[in-house]
Amino acid sequence: MLLDIRKEEGLKYLWLKDEGWEQDELKPVLKYSLSEEDFRHLEAQGLARKGEDGWALTESGYREAARLMRSMRLAEWLFLEILRNPRETMAEAACKLEHVLNEETTDQVCTLLGHPRTCPHGRPIPMGRCCREQRLMVRPLFLPLSHLEMGERARVVSIRVEDPRIQHVLASYGLHSGQVVRLKETRPQILLDIGGLTLALDREVADRIYVRPVQSSHRG
Repeated sequence: MLLDIRKEEGLKYLWLKDEGWEQDELKPVLKYSLSEEDFRHLEAQGLARKGEDGWALTESGYREAARLMRSMRLAEWLFLEILRNPRETMAEAACKLEHVLNEETTDQVCTLLGHPRTCPHGRPIPMGRCCREQRLMVRPLFLPLSHLEMGERARVVSIRVEDPRIQHVLASYGLHSGQVVRLKETRPQILLDIGGLTLALDREVADRIYVRPVQSSHRG
């Protein structure tokens, strides 16, 4: 088991290095100090190779590392939003869980969370089979604004609108991550209540705003 964890730590190290992490950033997320021998073990399994710029993932190593990073970053959301762990302990808890989540369980967690594309730190989460199939076995924890029910309240999780002009309009209405909103109307436009202000949105824009429904004593 220890050997397997060291293997996974090596894969994680090479993945994060490819993402541009510096050495001082890597230390807190790695359980072990890795040695040249650890990377030689990866090389023997066809998961890493050494080039002019040092060790790097092979194609099969990339697939293995993507599975591992997907489990870890989904686990971060699980601990933060479902289990309500403090943000400062979320990453440490996720690093422990990542080693025991198999692909099927990871897909279930991903579906529960609504197939998030980034972790709580904003780093990309590799897609899984459930993401490509857009499975909705249960109502996702995070869902597009347009999927709310009439009168339902929700907290904004992420805004994936790329047009700077639309970003400016949303910001001027106070629409940002963490803001609680209420869906007032859905047709012909989506009308959103933001702290007493009403904002009209095209469905295409509403589909790019992800929210988490919140409990409310009444709707309307």
